[in-house]
Amino acid sequence: MGSVFTVNGSNFGASQGTSTLTINGTPVTQYHYWTNNQIGAAVVPSGATTGYVVVTVNGASSPTNQYVIYTVTPTVYYYFDDALGSSRVVTNSSGTICYDADFYPFGGERAYTNTCAQNYKFTGKERDSESGLNNFGARYMSSQYGRFMSPDPSNQSVDFELPQTWNRYSYVLNNALNMVDRNGQWPTYTHTEIINEAFPGMSASDLKILNDASKEADTHQESYNSWMHGMSDGTDPNTAEAIYVAMQLGDQQITKDEAQARVEQAKWIAEGHTGISPAALQKFGNALHIITDRLSPAHAGYQPWYGQSKWNPSAWWHFLRESNPRDPNVNTAVQAGQAAFQQTFGDEFDWMMLGSQQQQEQVTHQVCSYDDDGNIIGCQ
Repeated sequence: MGSVFTVNGSNFGASQGTSTLTINGTPVTQYHYWTNNQIGAAVVPSGATTGYVVVTVNGASSPTNQYVIYTVTPTVYYYFDDALGSSRVVTNSSGTICYDADFYPFGGERAYTNTCAQNYKFTGKERDSESGLNNFGARYMSSQYGRFMSPDPSNQSVDFELPQTWNRYSYVLNNALNMVDRNGQWPTYTHTEIINEAFPGMSASDLKILNDASKEADTHQESYNSWMHGMSDGTDPNTAEAIYVAMQLGDQQITKDEAQARVEQAKWIAEGHTGISPAALQKFGNALHIITDRLSPAHAGYQPWYGQSKWNPSAWWHFLRESNPRDPNVNTAVQAGQAAFQQTFGDEFDWMMLGSQQQQEQVTHQVCSYDDDGNIIGCQ
């Protein structure tokens, strides 16, 4: 059965060792806590039947028609997203479309079919049915006004060379066709998104090491360091030679970083530690940045890089092309990152690449209380 319920009363005894809890005679053996007056989060045993049940505690039984266990078969829906993650189409388990909609740039909805209620709309965020606001976690965003309803609680997104960041209410720098916001604090940029999607089972502290390594690599924006980002030196007049050099330097650095990561990991285990060495993760993060950058649509083919400057139009265009974490190349980069991780650390840590939020269909049971007229008073 698997569902839980709470029993309130008196004289239950201090523990199950001094009393018993049964449902239609089937013992309940799992519970969160047991006191003399309450048994909390007791798990309905698999042997309990559906329909009206009698709950017995310490020999005292409930009325025969007061509690009921019933089976709820979940309705399965499939969501189909667009490039920004907005729910454009929803079908039922048989494939019949029950929701079909387009979205305006800042999330205004234009529904053509809407026969199944669903609140996960613009960029996959939940839309409040009363206010119409999109819940981004840290704050709410209005698709009607194209802005957040409260200022950014963080100052980490302020860049004095990027005026759009000065507006603490703006949504993704007013570039809603190319960027998405993950938590209502600052736009989600591609490298962070790739790392988070590639290693959903990794701890927050380990993810931070990888992200910090990637951010550090991104500080080297000189044209002669373009190979660190899967690009070629745009200032070299010999394009073919520049591409060849970038490929060689990138391959050599990836090989070196992965080898150093394995050495650091071996030292970590030899010292009696478990898990992954922080130093090994930092080295791997350096290699990961090159591996994933090579797959960016703004980098692919070792495109020329002339260095970053607020006066360089190509740098601004590059920024906009990279800013969409829903780009199809992201999935390719995620897979490449996972393959490199497995090659570096082996199969032992494959669980870090497995999602922890995978949901399975299951039958749900509840214990409900009824009044004399057969109406439900409440369920546990």
